[in-house]
Amino acid sequence: MGVGNKMLLWLDDIRTPPSNEPCEWFKDPWSALRAVIVRGHDFTSWSLDHDLGENVPTGYDFLCMLTNLIACTGAKLCLPVEINIHSANPVGRRNMQRAITDLELYYER
Repeated sequence: MGVGNKMLLWLDDIRTPPSNEPCEWFKDPWSALRAVIVRGHDFTSWSLDHDLGENVPTGYDFLCMLTNLIACTGAKLCLPVEINIHSANPVGRRNMQRAITDLELYYER
């Protein structure tokens, strides 16, 4: 997708993305991370789940990977205007919210 095609990055292994907006669905954090690194400017918002299946890193891990990438390399990634958490896991949701705050702090430096 080109720069002019803004869309939602949807990270979830089970729930289908909403059909009311252009979206790219990722079922694991590695493919979502790769997309953010290569095509981050395409995504105006992210919607993230915490639990992504057995033996798969979580949505929290995805956020930590991004934070570590920025903190350790100084990478200038395109973060979206809006990051939402649609996880039903209350502990995972809290951890992800803290990770979003950390990510935004590192990105602003």
